[in-house]
Amino acid sequence: MELDPEIELSFIGQKGDSNLDLIRKYPKIKDIYTVRAGKFRRFHSLSLWQNITNFKVNLLNARDFLLVILGFFQAISALMRIKPDVIFFKGGFVVVPIGYAARLLRIPYMTHDSDPLPGLANRLIATGARKNAVVSEDVTTYPKSKMVVTGVPLSKEYRQRRGALQAEFKQQLGFPQNSTLVFVYTGTQGAKKVDDALEPLLPRILDDYSDVEIAYVFGRLNEKSKESRFVGLSQLQKSRIRTLTFIDNAYDYIAASDIIVCRAGATSMAEFSTIGRATIIIPAEQLTGGHQLMNAEMYAKDNAALIVKEAEMPVGLDKALRTLLDSPEYRKSMEAKLRLVAPENAAKSIAGHLIQIVTRSSR
Repeated sequence: MELDPEIELSFIGQKGDSNLDLIRKYPKIKDIYTVRAGKFRRFHSLSLWQNITNFKVNLLNARDFLLVILGFFQAISALMRIKPDVIFFKGGFVVVPIGYAARLLRIPYMTHDSDPLPGLANRLIATGARKNAVVSEDVTTYPKSKMVVTGVPLSKEYRQRRGALQAEFKQQLGFPQNSTLVFVYTGTQGAKKVDDALEPLLPRILDDYSDVEIAYVFGRLNEKSKESRFVGLSQLQKSRIRTLTFIDNAYDYIAASDIIVCRAGATSMAEFSTIGRATIIIPAEQLTGGHQLMNAEMYAKDNAALIVKEAEMPVGLDKALRTLLDSPEYRKSMEAKLRLVAPENAAKSIAGHLIQIVTRSSR
């Protein structure tokens, strides 16, 4: 819209996706369609034989293959109604049926990967793409002739809060301005392993550091366990922990934070680095391809974040928290390094490439 006010946006998502509610709130999207999509389940932490003999998972994969076929025909119908000039694919299982439908209908498209290791869904449709957008020149999955480095697109709110003073946003969110805010944010779904590790640690942290306040997002999958956590805390300790299920203003909490405890999702890491906050990363090691480990390594090699592996919890997590709590100077140094590896305005770069694809296709 910023580059061309005449552009119209339509969205196709996966039927049943809970995040569609967020898309519906965005006024600039003209139409929203949904299609069925399947998921190919395989686990990085299991051997090839264990994956092959996991009959329950294989049955689910077989079922979802049929969903992909159904989604393919639904996507053809949706695309014939929308008649797009170009399609932008961000990854996820839903891009497979839509991508094959777009290729059949000769609609140009561009893929984007937020992780250093591109996801399987994008790799399946990459051959037919005009361009493959990636986060780093180190990506070797796609032909160099079609690969463009854009970084991870973020909403403008993150860039607007780059380097902002924590005290202003602490006051805005209702935390004491002189407090040290620890923000636990492991994604919209949450992370039970991290919750289990933090449960015995946080009461001791609150006892040992009287200025610490905690904002804790449990995620949708762990909503039921939220109330059962920290039941042994005193009323004073409970008053210093704000438990949340889901937030739509993560940028305000990041800006208010002194320390962030997080997973290594590519978009989340781009958000934290853009604003610039001392971060403890706990990669989800079981995810296929180990892409969160690779994401974490991108920041660890520049000493821009502390990495705690799941096997090191809870001791390693306790040590990392205390290291950052004990040294405001270290936190400030980390913030500066993190901002140096933050992505530029990736959204504007991606939009420019999409407009270029449309221009070349119309010649």
